[in-house]
Order: sequence, then C-alpha cells, then structure tokens
Amino acid sequence: MVANKKGKDFWSDMKKLNLSHNSSAEIPSNLSDPVALNNYYADCSKVTDTTSREKLLFYDQNKHPSFTEEFNFNLIDETSIVKIINSIRTNATGEDGISITDIKLCLPFCIKPLINIINSCILENVYPLIWKKSIIKPVSKISNPTNFNDLRPISILSTISKILEKHIYNQLFSFCVSSNIIQNVNRDSGKIIVRQQVL
Repeated sequence: MVANKKGKDFWSDMKKLNLSHNSSAEIPSNLSDPVALNNYYADCSKVTDTTSREKLLFYDQNKHPSFTEEFNFNLIDETSIVKIINSIRTNATGEDGISITDIKLCLPFCIKPLINIINSCILENVYPLIWKKSIIKPVSKISNPTNFNDLRPISILSTISKILEKHIYNQLFSFCVSSNIIQNVNRDSGKIIVRQQVL
C-alpha cells in the first residue's frame, strides 16, 4: 500500500484488506425510529442566524487591507461542468432520485439544461428547496450500538446540488489563494492551511 494516499483511497484499501471496522452493524429496533433519530440529530446542531444584516454589515466594513478586489461568482460553462461531473465519485441517489451515473449517461442531451439550472441559481441567488433536503442514513460507529450517540448520520444529497457546490467551492478556493488568505496547496491533498490574519 502506497504511503500518503488520499483519504478515500486509503480507507478503500483498508476495507479490501478487511482491516477497517464494520460500519454495517445492524441497528437495533429501539434506535430505528426515524422521528426519534431526526429529533436527536436536530438537537445536536442548533444553527444560529448567520445572514443577519448586522453580520453582513460588519464583514463589509471590516475587510482585510490585502483585499483589493470584490469577489463575484462566475457562471459555469460546458468545460467546467463536465470536469466537475467527472470528479464526482459517489453514485448515491438523493431526494430527487438522480444519480451521477444517470447524468453521465444522458450528458450529451442534458448538459445545456444543467448549465442553465446552475447559472440561474447563481444569477438569482436561489438554492432549490429539493436540494436542501437530504436522505439521512444512520451508520453505526461501533459493533453493538446502544444509544443514538453510537450512530453517525450520513447525509445523501442531491447530485445536481453537488455540481453547484463544487463550482462555488472552486471559485472561493481560488479567490482565497489569490488573496493570500490560505496557502496555495494541492486541492486533492485534503489539507488547507489557514493564515491567521487580524482584521
């Protein structure tokens, strides 16, 4: 096994060698109630308002002096969307029932509508409601789970939402690197070193 492998490749090799823990342990019936699971996970992450006018105004008035240009999202083009689609490895199907395999199979026919959907989201500042829904699959962290804390929630998102998120991420990453907010590191290394900067 090669050292310094990426996380997914490493764990894939570990599973092939049967050296990883069994994540498919059966979940007992007392932990399988979807309503109880939802309430437990919801209580674990109480989200506060992060888009209030006061917070946006604060960040707008306290920009770091190294920022010499405003950040704006660019629209996606055919080359970018094909590259992003080919980079998606999981074939999990989200709430919309569309997998990455489905998209790849009909890509010559659906690429223009996909581009229009992604660009409309950017231009109109809209994130479709169906993309905000995810299928939550509880996976056991141990061989014999006894309470909800022994379960790890896995969120299965809409495949098309991943295309938009990857496009947004690529632009934010490039902007942060060019603005000297983070070091210019290999995106595939999984490591981003944040520079400590005081406003």
